[in-house]
Amino acid sequence: MASVSGRDVLVVYVVTATPLSDEARAKIVEKLTKERGQLIQLVERISPSVMGGVRIHYGDYIYDATVAKQLKDVKQTLIAAGEAGS
Repeated sequence: MASVSGRDVLVVYVVTATPLSDEARAKIVEKLTKERGQLIQLVERISPSVMGGVRIHYGDYIYDATVAKQLKDVKQTLIAAGEAGS
C-alpha cells in the first residue's frame, strides 16, 4: 500500500471491456473512499475477454460482475443440473 502525505492509498485494479467513463470512474472512487476511508488509486485495464461489466480487486477482495463470469456461472449451473438429472 502506498502513502501520500502520510495517508494510506489503496491501489484498486479495475478490468473492463471498454474504457470507463469519467462518471463510472468517479462513482467507483467515491464508493470505495467512503467504504475504506482511504485515498483510492485506480489502475485500469481493458480486456475484451471480460465481454462487458467490471471486475474490481484490491488486496484479497474481488468483485466480479463481468459478462464472462456470469456466463461461466450459468454454464456451471447447467452442468450441475444435468448431472443431478442423470
